Amino acid sequence: MTEYSTSNLSVSAFLLVREFALDRLEERGETIFFVFRDSQGIGREVVNEYYGNAVVSVRAFVAALKVCRDRLFERKRESQFQGKESDEKPYRPANR
Repeated sequence: MTEYSTSNLSVSAFLLVREFALDRLEERGETIFFVFRDSQGIGREVVNEYYGNAVVSVRAFVAALKVCRDRLFERKRESQFQGKESDEKPYRPANR
C-alpha cells in the first residue's frame, strides 16, 4: 500500500479535505507524523496544490484541522501516560 506522511498539521487537514484517509499517527523521535493512504500515488501532487494556494471550503478545512488536532492531542496524551497507571479517564475530544 502506498502512503503519504507529513508532520504538518495544515497539510494533514488539506489531505483530509481532499478525501485522503488518515491511516494512523506515527512517532519518530519527538515528531508525530500523520500517515495517509495514498493508493493512487498522488499525495505529493496534492500537497503541491496546497502550497500553490489551492482553494477549498473554509468550513471543511477548519473541521479537518480540528480532527487532526484532536488526533494529535490524543496521541500525545497516550504517549504521556504510556506505562503509567492512572485513575484518570483518558482524554476524549468533544463530540466523539
